[in-house]
Amino acid sequence: FAEKDLRAGPRMVRAQAVRRIGLLGGPDYIPVLDEALDDRSDFVAFIAFQHLARWSGPDEAPRLLGAVSRLSRVDRVQLVSALVEVGEEAAPLFREELRNEDRTPFERAVCAETLRWLGAGDAAPGAFDLLKTPDADPELTAALLRLLRRVGVGGPRDAAIIHQYCRADVPFIRIQATRALGQFGGERDVSILVDRVQNDPSRWVALSAAQSLADLGRTNELRRLATSGEGQASTIASDLLPAEA
Repeated sequence: FAEKDLRAGPRMVRAQAVRRIGLLGGPDYIPVLDEALDDRSDFVAFIAFQHLARWSGPDEAPRLLGAVSRLSRVDRVQLVSALVEVGEEAAPLFREELRNEDRTPFERAVCAETLRWLGAGDAAPGAFDLLKTPDADPELTAALLRLLRRVGVGGPRDAAIIHQYCRADVPFIRIQATRALGQFGGERDVSILVDRVQNDPSRWVALSAAQSLADLGRTNELRRLATSGEGQASTIASDLLPAEA
């Protein structure tokens, strides 16, 4: 009955049919879910997307990624959560498509987030290369920075690429850039983080920069900021200093 309901009836009937097949059908019903991925309703297609990702393997990853563009109104976290179910074997495809300029920024951001969730360290060099072009889509840029925060090893040359984003026009890019430096930054990056704590107009960026100083073990810099009397910077730094015995 569920398969019959897939091809007739209102949207909710079709959605319930896809959900039943996805929950109870198993791998034998992958072709049926694949067909439902083309349903005229994005809602039904997304349910098929979730269950197809669960039951299929890396061979189905191109098909799933091809559906991402039409599902751009779906919460990106839900799309990424489903794609992660395909498994690490699909990581090479996501790395390749992350660099594919024929893909939309949304699709490429989904690839970056999926690689981040998979912990795909070999995606870091490509992400650094993409960040060398500073006029990329803001959401894609932020996704690349989050990816590097998770898997980037970094070094002076790589960290220098991140520096430009610490002063980007978009606050959420500055947040991700300062947090990335907290993961793999070094001595040369401390002054940039201190500057963001002191001078960034966004409290959230300043807080992110201070947290990165703490992650790098720069207690002395935080202590100087805490005693500087510089208002917001002083308050933020004081809150992040370890309690003295």
